[in-house]
Amino acid sequence: MIKINITPRQMEMFIGRMLRVGVFTACAIAIMGGILYIVQKGGTQIDFAEFTSAMAVESIGDVIRGVAALDAISVIQLSLLILIATPIMRVVVSVVAFAIEKDYLYVFITLIVLIINVFNIFNG
Repeated sequence: MIKINITPRQMEMFIGRMLRVGVFTACAIAIMGGILYIVQKGGTQIDFAEFTSAMAVESIGDVIRGVAALDAISVIQLSLLILIATPIMRVVVSVVAFAIEKDYLYVFITLIVLIINVFNIFNG
């Protein structure tokens, strides 16, 4: 059996770093998307008499294809997906950390939180 020696402090530090990296990555991608948007559509005249929303995300695959095509809206949507995924990853890592510590009550509670979060993401 494999024994993993990770202290609670090390896990807290890892989770903190993961959250910072996720937020900074999302911000950097959003800034790049904003610059790309200005380059692509900076000269477009805006009609404030009529509201038109940006394209909604149909699927993650559509976002990836849009990013590959350097579509500014898709790049910005990717940053939002990363920003949404960051706290979800924190919950996933917490489940693993509690399982390593053999704290099964908290594994159960954290899994319920994860299920609720995922359900709300996909069902509004």
